[in-house]
Amino acid sequence: MNSEHLTPVMDAIKNDGMAFLLLPRGAGATQIPKPVKRRPRLFIIGDDFLTAEGPKGFSAKSLKGVLRGVKRIIIHAAKTTPKEYGMAVEATLAGMPAVIIETQPSHETEWLAYVTKKAPRAKVLMVTPNTANYAHQPGNA
Repeated sequence: MNSEHLTPVMDAIKNDGMAFLLLPRGAGATQIPKPVKRRPRLFIIGDDFLTAEGPKGFSAKSLKGVLRGVKRIIIHAAKTTPKEYGMAVEATLAGMPAVIIETQPSHETEWLAYVTKKAPRAKVLMVTPNTANYAHQPGNA
């Protein structure tokens, strides 16, 4: 498994004290530890295993906590690269909490509908192999 895409995340943890939290599918309700709440933090929602389930595969309470106050969301349904992860790190360190949702193309529109409803003020970037599906829609990222 290639983890090169996480290089900007690991660098920010080491050099800038950023907190990194992973919410895996099926984890149940999760609380953010108080010391972490005081630091810049990047969440990754992991819905990119052999199968994806979309938001229904996660605790609604956990998703609500992760999305609370988020300013930037990346729905990542394509091959991972350091570029998008670096963008999320930069936003987080600049005071704009970010979340990366790692999913599969089969659930990207489900995640887009969910975050648009649950975090309406967040700017969303869709990373997808299905760009033609979104060519007619204006973006806000």
